[in-house]
Amino acid sequence: MKNLLIIIILILTSTKVISQSKYLTSDTTKFRFEYDPISKDTIFTFIDYTDNFKTWNIYFDNNFSKLAYYSYLKKDTLFINEYYRNSVLKKQNIYLIKDVRKLIYASKFYSNGQIEYGENPNDTSTLLKIVRYHENGKTKWLSYYHNEYGGHGEWKLWYPNGQLELDAYLFKNEYDGQWTYYKPDGSVEKVEKWKAGKLLETIKHSN
Repeated sequence: MKNLLIIIILILTSTKVISQSKYLTSDTTKFRFEYDPISKDTIFTFIDYTDNFKTWNIYFDNNFSKLAYYSYLKKDTLFINEYYRNSVLKKQNIYLIKDVRKLIYASKFYSNGQIEYGENPNDTSTLLKIVRYHENGKTKWLSYYHNEYGGHGEWKLWYPNGQLELDAYLFKNEYDGQWTYYKPDGSVEKVEKWKAGKLLETIKHSN
């Protein structure tokens, strides 16, 4: 169980640079307040030693009312949630910790609750589809990742208004085919023609 605590500490502190800390302890709990020089926040940690380290909470306040982090263990799966100050979920990472720590799902959200992405970084699919979203919920990014070549297939970007920004193609992680760039109003800005990573021609449009 000591190893589990070390894993949780490493995961949580990997996202924070902490200086100055003080501890208050008892037989079943440990309370710590720390100063984070990056965010300029003082964060408050409450570790519950009971029930086999199944919870680990970090708060923005010493009243324990505004969660900054919340982690919990369910069988061999560790869930770690990070929150905005408005209590909206900011990130969630899910790890398998039976043998070694393995990230199996990562998600990130905007402060309004809209998801930016959710994916398995260790997905072994031959061709992995990657999608990102704008804060307003419209699609921001679409691409494909081949587990041998890297970027492979269509690659599209959209403006927040839903208008296509880039329509492109990658072949074995190299620019290939026709790349069309659009302005926010939908008009074409330029067209590039690529072959195996080499730019052959650029056609600019003046609208």
